Amino acid sequence: MDRARAFTRNKLRASSSHGASTRPRGCVSCRSGPSSRDLALSVTRTYDTLQNPAKSNVTYSQSLDEFVRVAINAYECGLMMDHLMAEGAAGEAEGRTIVEDFEGLTEVGLVWISISLARVPDRRWSKSEAVDASFDRRWRGFVKLISDAYFLKRMAWYPLQKLQLEQLVNCSRADPPDIIAERARIVFTTLRALNPQGY
Repeated sequence: MDRARAFTRNKLRASSSHGASTRPRGCVSCRSGPSSRDLALSVTRTYDTLQNPAKSNVTYSQSLDEFVRVAINAYECGLMMDHLMAEGAAGEAEGRTIVEDFEGLTEVGLVWISISLARVPDRRWSKSEAVDASFDRRWRGFVKLISDAYFLKRMAWYPLQKLQLEQLVNCSRADPPDIIAERARIVFTTLRALNPQGY
């Protein structure tokens, strides 16, 4: 009897571990965990920290890694730009009441497009697209330049002038070099998190 029970337990463990490999990473926590509002709050808070890491007593690199981690998790759990635009967001301490005030929408979108261009893209706990078609048209070329440089040439940087030109063509304007550099770093950090290159 004990042997039969042990055999059944082992079989169940084997089948559950086999099934886990076919699920999207993070889907278990998504199913029982945070709501879209909670995810939106996490994204906005980590973006605020990214903009002023000294306030949270962390380095810029640490705050960037955390922002990318939270944005990837939000993607896996099915968060969309519509959620960021519609859900209630950050607390009164930041003087913000709705996510429409969220300035980091572009940065989050860059993480999500980077995921779709990764060699082994994360699976998503939703059939809906994370970014809308208009945003994707404007920014996919920007991210593609960086992802090609990362995967094909093993580059950890990309010339800012070329990225500015790409943005000018697709967005009809170009951001200052410091903003372009930060956004490029967000893309590189996302690609490294999903597909480490060993450098």
